[in-house]
Amino acid sequence: HFLEVFKRPPPATSAPIPQLGSSQDDTTLLDDASLRVVHDRTQVNGYKPSEADTLKQLGNSAFKEADFSKAIKCYSRALDVPVASAELLNEGPRRAVVLANRAQAYLSRAAAGGGTEGSCDDEGLMEGIELGSPSALTKHYEAAHIDAQAAIDLDPTYIKAHQRKIQAL
Repeated sequence: HFLEVFKRPPPATSAPIPQLGSSQDDTTLLDDASLRVVHDRTQVNGYKPSEADTLKQLGNSAFKEADFSKAIKCYSRALDVPVASAELLNEGPRRAVVLANRAQAYLSRAAAGGGTEGSCDDEGLMEGIELGSPSALTKHYEAAHIDAQAAIDLDPTYIKAHQRKIQAL
């Protein structure tokens, strides 16, 4: 039946969490079974960041150190990481943040002079473009605009993406 598929799942049936100040001796509060229940009910303990999240954090660290080329590279790699089908519904907002961060890295590198002359990006929207060339500064703003617009398309409510698009214009 159609409604059977969407009914509420049954409540969890694990052991109750012991309460401090109960009639139990406090030493029994920390037995292995109780610790397992608390651990199992705490999502934070089992959280391991995905490869994309790790690359995003590396990009954030590089950005804070004003290494905008490295930040762009990390954000680009974070966007290229394959996504498990179970995570597809959460992927839009995550990608919007990474795209907006990469847009800011392009804007910041342009404000800092456009990068080192003779070097070029090996990933991202400016892949293969010499950073010291006369057109490179304009390309930074074009790349930032493209990333900001892509972030807006994925999450129209993400204000930072709108701000970065305005900055790129």
